[in-house]
Amino acid sequence: AGSETLTAGFAANWQRDEYADQSALGLTATRGTTFTADLGWTPRSGQHLDLWLSRDDYDSDQAGWSFRGTSLPADLGDPGRRWEVALRDRVDSAGLGWRGALPAAGLDGGVDYVWSLGRSAVATRTGTSLTNAPLPDTVSRIQRLDLYL
Repeated sequence: AGSETLTAGFAANWQRDEYADQSALGLTATRGTTFTADLGWTPRSGQHLDLWLSRDDYDSDQAGWSFRGTSLPADLGDPGRRWEVALRDRVDSAGLGWRGALPAAGLDGGVDYVWSLGRSAVATRTGTSLTNAPLPDTVSRIQRLDLYL
């Protein structure tokens, strides 16, 4: 929706993939959602301010067997050598930007600030013949400031 000076938008995306013929190795399922909202304001010609927020969630599941290298058929038949991994990722992002001209100063340019926080978790289950230690969750933070003329 919008007017001459104010704009607003919202977008949503959903995806899901299931793999019915789960093989001995590989990806078994993925799920993802993205939500984004943005606002823009143009107070006068040559000046624009925008703000956006976004959340991305992505999950995937994998399954397989641990092979010893000596007997593939025996390892495939041993449920104690099976493993499963669930990956969960979430990223929250936001941005604020201004673009425009400052005729009195003879400048034309803008500034953008972006903030992002990503979190990932891995959960692993293993059969009784395997050992397993939990993996730590990971966090990544990004802040960026861009100035351009």
